[in-house]
Amino acid sequence: MSKARLFYLGSEVTCFVMFIVGRVGSNFLTSSMNAHPNVLGLNETLMDMTAEQQRQWTLRFLTPPLIGRKGAIGFKIKPVQLADPAGYAQLLREKKPRIIHIWRRNRIKSVISHLNGKRLEKATGMWNLYDESRRLPPFEVDFAEFEKALRNRERTDRESADYVSSLGLPTLSITYEEMLQDINAVLARTFEFLNVPPLPVKPSTFKATSDDLREVITNFDALRARYAGAEYEAMFDEVIAAPSASRAGALARG
Repeated sequence: MSKARLFYLGSEVTCFVMFIVGRVGSNFLTSSMNAHPNVLGLNETLMDMTAEQQRQWTLRFLTPPLIGRKGAIGFKIKPVQLADPAGYAQLLREKKPRIIHIWRRNRIKSVISHLNGKRLEKATGMWNLYDESRRLPPFEVDFAEFEKALRNRERTDRESADYVSSLGLPTLSITYEEMLQDINAVLARTFEFLNVPPLPVKPSTFKATSDDLREVITNFDALRARYAGAEYEAMFDEVIAAPSASRAGALARG
């Protein structure tokens, strides 16, 4: 079995930047990675900064200490949060961190998760579920709100993918669906990409929205009927069942 390393020289540290859009399981993945003693992954730290502040913070962070316990250090960011996207891209090309791109194939579920996350934030003050007892009951979806959120999601998904591709840096692509099916395999691939020893880890977040939308939306049939014959129709019915209890983990709890 692999063991955590006691220390790393600065030249051995793998720096990474995780590009995301909302509701793709990034908090789950980050909490899992942070359970590894040799990995540090920060949440979205560049919000509400000027372009120069984002640049200076990133330069400092992507310069590892001469010696430390972390073999991989990184942070999450949404492209929309960048004050100067083109300038920031050039900075990353100069510093050459590894890129982790997390996205979600099922756009319908990402929108429902977003709407449910808004409800959770209003009720608990947090967008993510850390206490199973605070899970919210099913809700009725407003059709106009859903359609607006879906079109916005199409745009942000496209812009995020285009931005990551434009960087031309080593990139690990991870989908939400892969995490739901086999989180252990995803973590093993991630730790290998970051050059740290693979270790069993445990996340601290729960899946806030059931994978079966019938358990989440009280007007499921009516909403689904609005997209009959469209490209999104099959996404309403998709249910990715975790193959075993060990794979279900925190992400798959619904």
